[in-house]
Amino acid sequence: MTVAVSELLNAIDRSGVVDPEALAIALETFPSGDDADSESLAKHLIRHQVLTRYQARELLQGRFRRLQMEHFIIRDILGVGGMGTVFRAYDSRRDEEVALKVLSERFKHDAGMRARFRLEARAGLRLQHPHIVKTYELGVTDDVFGQVDYATMEPFPGIALHELVGIIGKLPVGIACDIISQTAEALGFVHQQGLVHRDVKPDNVLIDNSGMVKVIDFGLALLNEAAREEEFSLAMIFGHDCLGTPDYIPPEQAVDSFSADARSDVYGLGCTFFVALTGKRPFTGASPKQIIDAHKTAPVPNSQDLVKELPDELADIVQRMMAKAPDERFASMSEVQEVLAPFASRQPIRFDFEKLTRIRMQSAIRTGRLSMRRMSTVARLSSAARLSSSTTRGTDPDRSTQAPTISPATPPGKGHPSATSARESVSASSEAEQLLSSLAVSDSQAARTGAAVRLPDGNLFQLSKASLVIGRGQEADLTLDRMRLSSRHCRLFFDGNLWQIVDLDSKNGVKVNGERIVDSKLFHGDRITLADDATLQLVWSRGPRKTRQWVKWGLIGLGVIVLAFAVIWAVNSR
Repeated sequence: MTVAVSELLNAIDRSGVVDPEALAIALETFPSGDDADSESLAKHLIRHQVLTRYQARELLQGRFRRLQMEHFIIRDILGVGGMGTVFRAYDSRRDEEVALKVLSERFKHDAGMRARFRLEARAGLRLQHPHIVKTYELGVTDDVFGQVDYATMEPFPGIALHELVGIIGKLPVGIACDIISQTAEALGFVHQQGLVHRDVKPDNVLIDNSGMVKVIDFGLALLNEAAREEEFSLAMIFGHDCLGTPDYIPPEQAVDSFSADARSDVYGLGCTFFVALTGKRPFTGASPKQIIDAHKTAPVPNSQDLVKELPDELADIVQRMMAKAPDERFASMSEVQEVLAPFASRQPIRFDFEKLTRIRMQSAIRTGRLSMRRMSTVARLSSAARLSSSTTRGTDPDRSTQAPTISPATPPGKGHPSATSARESVSASSEAEQLLSSLAVSDSQAARTGAAVRLPDGNLFQLSKASLVIGRGQEADLTLDRMRLSSRHCRLFFDGNLWQIVDLDSKNGVKVNGERIVDSKLFHGDRITLADDATLQLVWSRGPRKTRQWVKWGLIGLGVIVLAFAVIWAVNSR
């Protein structure tokens, strides 16, 4: 239940987060009267940039105390993970915005999680590099939040590599090589400082709109002789043999975490490169132990089995990076950069960061990561962005909750995990870029197209979002109760000009006008058949029409005739 107008103004005053002069100016244009309520006032203050949406929601619930912590004014939530919450905050000491990461209250007395948190911040304080998210401060607060650890970092509006691949599938070769090359540069600097990351994976690689990469999460970093107390705490709690993430763990690190060196990070980066190029994880299994065993003993998967057109040189690079024996890998990250240089191409990555965080939040709520019953916690109204994640013994306290997922190269439970050939379930490079660009198209733009899909029962489903999923699962935007459909069967998206469709690696496929597709542009009247079981039709009366074949060939024929007459005229005029 929201507060009254007077109570909202009182909460704003007591919060201390609003400039009184700016508030007074905004209130001059607020229409007062009997019909004025606190929600309309909050919206008015948001429009005038006096409050953020997050601040308004908290104040409407009377939670003004949670908008300040130490010398920070909390403006928004960038993300929520298993380890804690990342806020967008104003740092009065630095006089600038920062990303404020606060360890979850449930870990206040957890020695292992506190050790990881301190390790990450301590490593971040040492590492000042363009491709590493900067850490500014590590501290402990004792206020309304209780006594909890916190760290401040530079705010970086990036999409994680696993999100990018989950949305568009395999990346264009040039972009994939550039992302991995930038990551290698960052990790090379880490190694020069005497550290080993030990948790290199797509989740820990962020990319901004310009294509710039920054590496995050040093919670498992091996600091050589430094910080051995924290390392000992981790080892005692989690064991020496399983610090890392099963999907990307080097064989030697799975046996003894202390044995990890720079070449171990080369292996993790090789697995990450495999994901970027193929859209698939290299190994899978019915349990974390099976996946780890595959890293130890299964043959290194051939990326060309999944992407036939991949250049031999790149397939060989992935193979060498993922070699079982450390001595057979590239000896340093500079060597990795050198071999990738001829293929790397920096290109902009178009997405709306604010929209991305909303998608993360919705996914987190659907999967139960953000329980709407936890009304007393800061997670209640947050997005589920993760700026850090690692696992120990297969338990990932920051396991991603985003809708986009990366499929394994092999189905679980089918013998020893290894990579096998599979029908490509991702879009071509140009279509991939268009799909990603849908994040930059607002839902209102999509709604204004007036497009809809005619359902099997004849009813119309309006396409009011720029991107929506059709499937059998409850998490789909359009749920169809058909047994042959996959939970997330396909995605419809508007790229600003056209509606398009992408098969989301469904089991029984997608057809447009009877032709099996991986991705396709859509026009008014196109029939979409899902799993040979449900047929939809795009209704877009104001949209562009396909050029009729007879019109196209007629124009070509006319052109040939004109050209022939021109040649005859030229010959006769000589």
